[in-house]
Amino acid sequence: MVWSSGLCKAVGLFVVGSLALAACTGVPDGGSGRGAVDADVAVNVGSEPDWPKCKKDTSRIQIHAKSELDLGPLSFKYTSHDVDGGGKERDWIYQESKWVAADQKLYFYVCATNVHKDKDRKVIAQRFKLRTQDPTTGEIITTHTMWSWHNSSFSQLNLAFCGDITFDAYKNTAGESAVVPTCFGRSTNKYWFVGGNNDPDGKGKTDFYQRRTWSPTQNAEICATKADYRNSEGDGLVFCLDGQNDTQKFSGKDGGAHPNNVHIKTPKVSVTLSDADKEKIAVAVANANGMPKDAIKKMIPTTIKSPTWEFNCSDDSPYCTDRNENYQITGQQPWAGVATRGGTKSNSPSNKFDGMDTLTLAATAGHDNTKNTAEWYRTKTGGTGHEVGAGVSEQKPYNNMNFGFCGNFKPSNQLSGKGPELCLGQNHALRSGLIPGDEWWAGGKGFVASDPIPVKNLVEHLLDGYVSELFIKDPQLWLIVATVVKIIEDTGGTNVEATYMYSKEDNLFILALDNTSANPISGYENTNIFNKTFFAFGLGIK
Repeated sequence: MVWSSGLCKAVGLFVVGSLALAACTGVPDGGSGRGAVDADVAVNVGSEPDWPKCKKDTSRIQIHAKSELDLGPLSFKYTSHDVDGGGKERDWIYQESKWVAADQKLYFYVCATNVHKDKDRKVIAQRFKLRTQDPTTGEIITTHTMWSWHNSSFSQLNLAFCGDITFDAYKNTAGESAVVPTCFGRSTNKYWFVGGNNDPDGKGKTDFYQRRTWSPTQNAEICATKADYRNSEGDGLVFCLDGQNDTQKFSGKDGGAHPNNVHIKTPKVSVTLSDADKEKIAVAVANANGMPKDAIKKMIPTTIKSPTWEFNCSDDSPYCTDRNENYQITGQQPWAGVATRGGTKSNSPSNKFDGMDTLTLAATAGHDNTKNTAEWYRTKTGGTGHEVGAGVSEQKPYNNMNFGFCGNFKPSNQLSGKGPELCLGQNHALRSGLIPGDEWWAGGKGFVASDPIPVKNLVEHLLDGYVSELFIKDPQLWLIVATVVKIIEDTGGTNVEATYMYSKEDNLFILALDNTSANPISGYENTNIFNKTFFAFGLGIK
């Protein structure tokens, strides 16, 4: 396979998802490339660079971002090209890239001598197909301009070149930026093709996958996802390309992916119990259980402290990227995994819940409600009786879900062992009286869910009902009561309903609030903040 470097003097333009590439074919000036334009091309703010003119056959290519996710800043590093169909190396030039922040575009150009013989063009096309082919399925992973006018097959190319698109805003834990190897090819009818570069020998796996969004004969999009590269907001990388009904235009976008955050909050509680406090606790527990007060009092620790929490899928899939095992999403919707971040910043319009330890799970995914995804999630959690909905009135069962994922949830200071499996799923809901928004569910087979009750009755409910026997086994569970009291204070003691689920084995409680009552929490009227907020409280290491 011949992929090499050379020189020419002609130009055109690409813009790739906030990325602009320039390429063209033409007759070189003297063929040597000497006297080519300077690498440091002047760029006017809000406009493309002042590229030199092609002598003939100028081709302008544009790929422009339509993305909810912030893809820039970007860069492109040219690695190889192919303009040698029949053994004759043709002239070639590559111009260093330029990032223009005002445009959110990256500019660069390549150009080459036209290949005039059909047999030579066929050789270039065959080698381009090998570069962009999935060796497992045999599918050519490409998209192209004018996709709605014809399918993606091609038999001849005038030129092809490859390079690395680097997304500087997306980094792994080592601080390295995400790189997507990409190849471009220009056909004899002036259409452009773009695809993944599996490796120089065509034996590896391309970062892109084919995403058919219109019909089996039209390759509408190619997408690349990288869950282990995240931006400062915790979003994974999703980058898609498709044609735009024009011989020279592509669209670069996120493929319908969105940043989806769900928050797990824990009131900070550190309590030193006096003898009088222990007496009150012992009396309350004894009255609820009929056990000797003095025996209970001796078991109550002097100090109790709330833990912080962590969530992870597995060592093999730290970002929940093992489909069917720890995540599910509808069809070919993009999925760039789940990342976690902590902090105490409130995600609410009021400061009532500021200062709480907050674990945010940031999933980067597309939205498409389907029954199959809901069924997968229900199978993982055990369904009704093992899950709670955040902000869900009357805990009505969901019929469809956008996506779901499962991992281990445990105190950060737990030195060994796994916590219970906790699954979180997102359904898109439209409810009267609230801003439309995503509705989150939490659940797991190791949990037992309560019925909805007024939040002001939570302490009484904990002592006399579902979990009263637990306080005899481990009086540290009074930490749970202390955190519930804090939540009651923050909600103003209203009739807002709460639903919780608990794991006896792990002394863990997950609580959800429904703010759709006639007496909502002050400062949170007509908001959907509780649709994506759960409260976790339980025990750390004793």
